[in-house]
Amino acid sequence: MLELFSYNWKIREEWFEWCRKIEQGELVKERTGGMGSILKNLFHVVDCEQIWMNQLQGKSVMVKDVRMVSKLDEVITFSEVTRKQTESFLSLWTPAYEKKEIIRTSKSGKTYHFT
Repeated sequence: MLELFSYNWKIREEWFEWCRKIEQGELVKERTGGMGSILKNLFHVVDCEQIWMNQLQGKSVMVKDVRMVSKLDEVITFSEVTRKQTESFLSLWTPAYEKKEIIRTSKSGKTYHFT
């Protein structure tokens, strides 16, 4: 599992390096597809990681409003915090986690089971 995340973090860092060379206006420019902008897409990638890791651990998910994120440095900071938490959890990883069932109930009351 750590190899998968290490690869993701490497690619994410490459995206951040590329984004540092792009004007702020291009990062927040609304586009077709994805989450609407480059910055929002990067935020979404990090947010999905923290949601998945927190749910796997039975912890509360950090709720961050993507509409409040307007700068690349905010996404990078969020990524760094999330990565540290993920690395800490993955250092304790056992094969039992691969069979762990996660149960979530939607706002409509429907229950979903994930493994």
